[in-house]
Amino acid sequence: MPHVHELYDFTSSGYIVFKNKVLLVHHKKLKVWIAPGGHIELDEDPLQTLWREIFEETGLKKQTLKLVNTGQKVQGLENTKSFQSLPSPFAMFVVDYDESSAHKHIDLCYLMSSNTSVVTLEERSSHDIDWFSEKQLAQLHNKGLLFRNSLTYCRFALNFVKK
Repeated sequence: MPHVHELYDFTSSGYIVFKNKVLLVHHKKLKVWIAPGGHIELDEDPLQTLWREIFEETGLKKQTLKLVNTGQKVQGLENTKSFQSLPSPFAMFVVDYDESSAHKHIDLCYLMSSNTSVVTLEERSSHDIDWFSEKQLAQLHNKGLLFRNSLTYCRFALNFVKK
């Protein structure tokens, strides 16, 4: 999806863990490995975007994934037609989309586990897709193929979701 706003767009991404490995896609434009995700469209909330983007980029269906709650959950909230409580992301950050513009993304990062390792590459925005162990993640980072903060988030995901 093209950028919706001139300066900031909101995005959702999922750090997905399966058997001590985290799923990443190799982004064509950025030329690095990142968590699957994308722009929150004007008719979506962050979770709708998360499920849509993950399916589009990986082929993983909602029923194969589980959101992992990493924080406090407010007790007693009642979901109604006019009020829907959403799970909190485990992290949020603002990042320059590229060095040639003032455009930024505000990313809501969710932690998830998968009950399958079978994925499908979506070739429009990604060169490759794969599952990585902590050792492999460090190797990607050392080669300049994984941002330092992405490595930190991946390590958090692997340590939080013990399988």
